[in-house]
Amino acid sequence: MSARAPFVFRGDPRGLRQLRIATADDLDRIHELEEARWSATSAPVGQLACDPRFLALVDDDGNGRIRLREVQAAHRWARERLRDPACLATATDTLRLDDVHPEHADGKAMRALGERLLRELGKPAATRTLALAEIRAFRDSYAKRLPNGDGVVTAAQATDPDLAALCREVVEATDGAPDLSGEAGARAQDVATLRARMEALLAWTAEDEAPAGDAPNPLEPLGADTAAAAALVAGLRPRLELHWARCDLVAHEQGAAARLAATPEALAALDVRDPAAIRTFLEEAPLAPPDPQGRIDLEGPGLNPLHADALRRLAREVLPRVPGAAPEGGGPVRVLERRHWQAVLGLLGPRLDWEARRPQGLPGSVDAARARALLAGDLLGRLEALCAQDGQASHELQQVGNLEQLALYQRWLMELANNFVSFPALFEPGQRALFQAGRLVLDGRDLAFTVNVDDRGGHKKVMSTSSLFVVYVELTRKEGGAERKREVAAAVTAGTRGGIEVGKRGVFYDRDGKEWDAQIVDLHAAPISLLEAVFAPFTRLKALVGEKVEKLTSGALEGVEQKASGAVATAAPPAAPAPAGGGFRDVLVGGGIAFAALGSTLAFIVKTLSDIDPKQVGLMLLLTVAFVALLSGFLGWLKLRRRDLSTVLEASAWAMNARMFLTRPQSVRFTRRPPLPAGSKVLRRRTWAALLWLLVALGGAGAAAWRWRADLEALVNPPAPAPAEPAPAGPGPEAAAPEAAPGGG
Repeated sequence: MSARAPFVFRGDPRGLRQLRIATADDLDRIHELEEARWSATSAPVGQLACDPRFLALVDDDGNGRIRLREVQAAHRWARERLRDPACLATATDTLRLDDVHPEHADGKAMRALGERLLRELGKPAATRTLALAEIRAFRDSYAKRLPNGDGVVTAAQATDPDLAALCREVVEATDGAPDLSGEAGARAQDVATLRARMEALLAWTAEDEAPAGDAPNPLEPLGADTAAAAALVAGLRPRLELHWARCDLVAHEQGAAARLAATPEALAALDVRDPAAIRTFLEEAPLAPPDPQGRIDLEGPGLNPLHADALRRLAREVLPRVPGAAPEGGGPVRVLERRHWQAVLGLLGPRLDWEARRPQGLPGSVDAARARALLAGDLLGRLEALCAQDGQASHELQQVGNLEQLALYQRWLMELANNFVSFPALFEPGQRALFQAGRLVLDGRDLAFTVNVDDRGGHKKVMSTSSLFVVYVELTRKEGGAERKREVAAAVTAGTRGGIEVGKRGVFYDRDGKEWDAQIVDLHAAPISLLEAVFAPFTRLKALVGEKVEKLTSGALEGVEQKASGAVATAAPPAAPAPAGGGFRDVLVGGGIAFAALGSTLAFIVKTLSDIDPKQVGLMLLLTVAFVALLSGFLGWLKLRRRDLSTVLEASAWAMNARMFLTRPQSVRFTRRPPLPAGSKVLRRRTWAALLWLLVALGGAGAAAWRWRADLEALVNPPAPAPAEPAPAGPGPEAAAPEAAPGGG
């Protein structure tokens, strides 16, 4: 006996080891693999994009989650019924009958039923293949037949019109049970339930039969009019009982009458233009105003108009025939008292109690005569026998289900196992995992790592521990005139954030290729790439400086405007007219002030730069930028290494064992910016020339400022004038007098 091949694990640079499941032999190893070596141990059914019937079969306890033991049980079920387990690696839903194990208890019956199905489909005997769609079409047509194995008979399946009518009566009485065809039908226990209710109806009806001899019937005190009188009394009974109770309350507490009356607030809320609202109000209103003596004046005011006719009929048709309630002089009763009512209940009470015990749950078409005919005939027995005959065909129906289950397992089981054990679709190009909901086209990128989200708050709470950049997208689509909505989370794994913000729109393509409108409604921000991490401090600094400059500029302008307004208001006489040309003068003055301010600022900058060695400034600036960039890049690199795809699944209620850290090939595959089509020609705008001239101009301005920095400084800050020398001492005023010209007189 040859030794069994060893386990083969897929290695990952980050240390992840996953069992490789590529063949049917690899699939057999899931029973030997320790649970802790599975990448996932359970997952919600709603996160797996495969045939819903397949998921329902694997989820044998119906709790909405698939666990690893259920995956193993599904594999055992399929492995036992297949002659060659290699069929499980074909991933096809076309079942070959020769691959069904003929020695298995179910296999022989499945093959026989499959051959019958081939004959009904008219396929050549040599074909011996059944597609899943053909099996399901046979099952649907089989479900409409009789017998179909579910023990339920519908009216459409009963060829006898009398049996069909009885089926409808059974369903009306008991609600029946759903047939495989989708219609409601009768089961044997439902027929038995109707039989018991009809027997109870006949026993109840027998109580109203006249006793032997001349003894009066206690259930017919008014003869043929008893039923009508009892119906009238039964209708008034709850309202009259409430009226007598309110009368007792008013007799005991005088202030209760005001509380029982309609409040102004209730009347104000009543829509007096709506007849239905008024009728509803009167239905809840008392029969009459409560009276301490417990009387109702049938001719007086305050009688509820909705029930006044019934009260007068009681006084006219019933009370004159009730001992103790009839008036002495004959005629109708005009004032109804409690003693009259008690006399009526005493006479008709047995009849009312008997009617209250009428058996319930019978269809309207079944009265005593119909019940007597059904119980005496054979229709009930025939329907019960038909239900039993239908139930005996359940073994054949089970084999139809087994054929469908085997075809589904052959198609999906290996893929499901891979999505629990090793997730190869995440590491191999061209594949897609079962949990990936589709692809999102957004901001010039194609995002492939998407999952369905049922609870955004809970999902984002778990995602807060992840280093992934994730956007939450609301999807909308119209189907059949109705708008469908759902939500997905998409991971952005490559490039930069760009224009990804809340409110950004895109388009989403689900696994079936259907198109959905997409809009970002929330996001969890994190570094996307190393380049973004390097420039992150400078991006934040740019935003901060821009914000501060804008704030300082707006504040300075506001201060200048306030000072200028104050100066103008102080200097200008309020009554003096403005001199001609004053506007131009103000412009010149303002321009001079602005020019002086700019000159002072430029001089300060030039003076500061003149004291600093430009080489040292450039070197220090370069070193600072390099240090910040390297530090930010290193910290970003550490965060990028922690990007864990399993966190996204855990946020979607998966139970994960393995940490699936995002690799570089994965990141560019899950977030892809498509290249231009082959042979494309790019027409570039010549913006480099303008940029070059701008750089030359800035360089020239800087060189001139450096060359003439001393002159600019002297211009803005001129040197103080030298002090004047003192005049030499001389004679007095006489000496200063001019000498007389020679020869003067």
